[in-house]
Amino acid sequence: MICNNKLGNHRATIRPNKDGFTIVELLVVIVVIGILAAITIVSYSGISNRATVASLQSDLDSVSKQLKLYGTLYSSFPTAFDANNCPTAPTSDTSYCLKASSGTSYQFQSNNSVSPQTFCITATKGSYSYFVSQNGQPTSGGCSGDWVAGVPAVVNLVTNPSLEVDLSGWGSWSSNGGGHITITRDNTYAQYGSWSLRYVADGSVSSQQATSPSGSGFVVGDVAKAIVSVYSVSGGESIRVQINELNGSGSYLTSGQSSAYVLSAGWNSLSYVRTLSNSSVARAQAIVVNNLATPITVWVDGVMLIKGTSTTGYADGSFRNWTWSGTANNSTSSGPAY
Repeated sequence: MICNNKLGNHRATIRPNKDGFTIVELLVVIVVIGILAAITIVSYSGISNRATVASLQSDLDSVSKQLKLYGTLYSSFPTAFDANNCPTAPTSDTSYCLKASSGTSYQFQSNNSVSPQTFCITATKGSYSYFVSQNGQPTSGGCSGDWVAGVPAVVNLVTNPSLEVDLSGWGSWSSNGGGHITITRDNTYAQYGSWSLRYVADGSVSSQQATSPSGSGFVVGDVAKAIVSVYSVSGGESIRVQINELNGSGSYLTSGQSSAYVLSAGWNSLSYVRTLSNSSVARAQAIVVNNLATPITVWVDGVMLIKGTSTTGYADGSFRNWTWSGTANNSTSSGPAY
C-alpha cells in the first residue's frame, strides 16, 4: 500500500500567523503619531498667528487712510467715536467709520491743538497689539497710554501723587533736628493738575528731605523705582532721589540715594531704582533730598513709586486708561505705561 505523505509534509511546514503588533511596534507608531501631531499643531499655530498679525496690519492700514481723509475734510482728526467706531466729534460722519475684522478692538487718541495735528490708534486681537500714527506704518505694540496685549498694568503706589486735594501723607525730615525745611501745597507751578509741593530748605544741615506717602506690598529682593518731577526757577540746584525701606508699621529700616541731579530751569524728571535689601521691609517711600549746605526753593509734583523698572513716565488715576483703586487723589492707581 502506497501512503501519500504530501499532506503531512505540507502541514509540517505551516507556521503560526502573526495576528497583531508587538509592544515595541505599537510604541513606535504612537511616537510617530505624536510627532506628526505636534508638527501639525505648531504649523497651525504659526499660520494662525501670522493671520492675526496680517489682519491687524490690514485693519490699521485701512483706518489710517480713513482718519487722514476725515482730517482733510474737516481740518482735524476725530476726537470721539460711537459704539460702531464712527466719528462723533468734532463732526459726526458715518462715512468715515473705522472698519475692524472680527475680534479686533481699537483704542484711539488724537491731538488737534498741535501743528501738525496727530493721531495714534492701537488695534488688539487676541494676544497681539499693533499701532499706527499719522506718519507711520503698523508696528507691534501700542500707543502711549494704551493697553497692550500681554503687558501687565503699572501700579503707582503713591496715594497722593500730585497733591490735588491736600498734603495727606507728605512730610519732611532734616538731620540734626527739624525746622530746616518747609513744605507747603502750592499752585505757583504744577506739571500735573493744578497743585504741587513747594519745598524750601535752608541749607544749614547735611540732609533735608520731603517725604512722600509710602507704598505697601514690598518684600526683600523687590525692585522699587521712584519717579519725581522737580521744578527749578533758574536751575543749578542739586537734588537727589532717595528710596526709604520701611517695616509694616512704617518705621525706617534703611535707604539708598541716586547720584546728584543738577537741575535745569523748568521741570526736571528724576528717577532712582533700588533693590530692597532689608529682610523686614514691607513698605517703601520716595524722597526728594537736598544734601548740600545751600538754601534752595523748588517745586515737587508727579511722584511715582512702582515695583520693577518699567520705562513709564508719570501717570495716576486721572490719566487716560488709568483708574484710582479708591478715592481719587488719595489712593493707589494703575494703568498702562506712558
